[in-house]
Parts: sequence; C-alpha cells; structure tokens
Amino acid sequence: KKTKRNSRSIVIVLRSIVSFNMQNNPRADASNQSWLIGAPLTKILGVITGISYAIIEGRKSHDNLAFDTNTILQDGQFYRIFTGPLTFSTSGEIVVGLCVLVNLSRRFEREMGTRKYCIWLIGIGILSIIMQLLVVGPLLGTLRYSGPYHTIGSLFWMFHTTTPRLHPRFFGMFGLHFSEKSIAYVFYFQMILFRGLDSLIPCVCGMIASQMVKTIPPLNSALDVPDTFASAVTTIMERFIDDPPAAIVPTIREPRHRVPITAPSPPPPESAVQQLTSMGFDRDSVLRALQASQNNVERAADRLLMGG
Repeated sequence: KKTKRNSRSIVIVLRSIVSFNMQNNPRADASNQSWLIGAPLTKILGVITGISYAIIEGRKSHDNLAFDTNTILQDGQFYRIFTGPLTFSTSGEIVVGLCVLVNLSRRFEREMGTRKYCIWLIGIGILSIIMQLLVVGPLLGTLRYSGPYHTIGSLFWMFHTTTPRLHPRFFGMFGLHFSEKSIAYVFYFQMILFRGLDSLIPCVCGMIASQMVKTIPPLNSALDVPDTFASAVTTIMERFIDDPPAAIVPTIREPRHRVPITAPSPPPPESAVQQLTSMGFDRDSVLRALQASQNNVERAADRLLMGG
C-alpha cells in the first residue's frame, strides 16, 4: 500500500510540473499537446527517477543502493555506480529534483537533439563518476549520496554558461538588481546544496565534466554513435513521442503538381530586435534568428549564442 501511495505522489509531481509550465507558457495552445514533445529521453528519465523512488522507498533500500566510494572501491560493490545516481532518497529531494531535472533536461535535449543529448549524458556520467572515485573519494575518505546530482550539476552549468540574461533588471531588492535567471538559480542552488557536501561534490564533478566536454575538441567530437545504433534507438524511442514537433519531423515531398502553401511569418517586433541588438549582436543576424525562431526572443538568443 505504501508503494502505491508513493507511486501516486510521483505521478502527481510529474503532472504538476507539466501543468505549471503549460500554464506559464504563453505559446501553449488549446490542443493539449504534451509539454515533453521533442524530449523523449527527458520523459524516460523523469519516469525512471519517479518509479525508482517509489519502489526503493517502499522497500527502504536507499542505504543498500546509495553511491558510496568506500563500499565501491574497498568492497567491490560496483552496482552502486548505477543504482546510486538512479533516484533520490527523500520526498523533498524527489519533488525539487524532478522539477529541476525535467525542466533543464527538456530544454537542452531540444537544443542538442535526442541523439547527441543521450551520448552527452553518458559521457558526462562517465567522466564525473571517474572523478568521484579516483579523485574525490581518496581525498575526502568517503562520498555517499543518492540521486542524479552529477547530471543536475552538468545541466546547471550549461544553463549558467549558455542561457542569456534577457532582462538584467527583472526585479530589485535592497538596491540590487537581479535578472530573470535569479529565480531559477534559487531552485538550482537549493538542489545542489540539499545534502551539503554529499550533493555539492557530485554536482561540481558534473559541472567540470560538462566544461571538459565543451572546451576539449576531442571529447566533443567523440560523443557520437554509429548511425545503425542511433536508428535502432530512435525507432524504440519514437513510441514515447506523442506528436513530434515540426522541427524533428522529416520533410515529406509533395507531388510536383502540388505547390505547398505556407503562411508567411510575421515580421519580428522592433522591441525584440532592440533587445537582442543591445546584447551586442548585429541587426541582420538578429532578424534572421528571430525569423527562424518564430519571433521567440529566448530561442533567438540561444541561436545567436550557438552561432546559428
């Protein structure tokens, strides 16, 4: 019965995340499309994290499955490398953790593409686990935690380094001005410091791994898989996509006697152009980015920062 109650609570958390973002998304339409369209891997990660928490909490097995450098290196319990980062160990962690993980993962999976994002997560995980076992463990003596903290740390670093501040003076307090990113930082830092050093250290390892992949060309280019494997995985993961967005749907050639009719996109608003040009981008690049992003300022800024 307790496992069933935990499962219901996880479902409620996942639904609340989706409904909150749909209500606060001005572009959400009445067609009730899935908030996780274009992010099937994020959906899988969220479901696995929630269900794993319900099962492990019901059996009270967190201590036996937690990531522990001493038991891994000295007792050879290597299964903890996989079970430790699988899910969180408390109800507070699972609520805040799922909110942070799903929001960040959804965004960067859409930007990278599911194929590259999947390999990126695997590479980040391998690098951060190696750092924790071979560097942090011997220095600190022991490191013990439960939850995908290195993944949250790597995604937070991507958010910090690639997401622009669109409104530097979003609100003020005690004579100080804060951007719209400050609100997100509150939740992210709460998650990173949830367990003190035991959650901070794997997050920092994830940040370092993310920066290594970003700045070292051989690591960045190595994050790829053969086309055959990618096609097989894509076929399986398509079942998790409710209605793929136009950006990832393959183009279907129309017969020659048919001329596809597309509605012209509205011109970019001058306020959006001025907002992006004030960040240092030239006007022509801003116009192209806004047109390609359907006049979405945030996506246009991301496109400009990525060199698109």
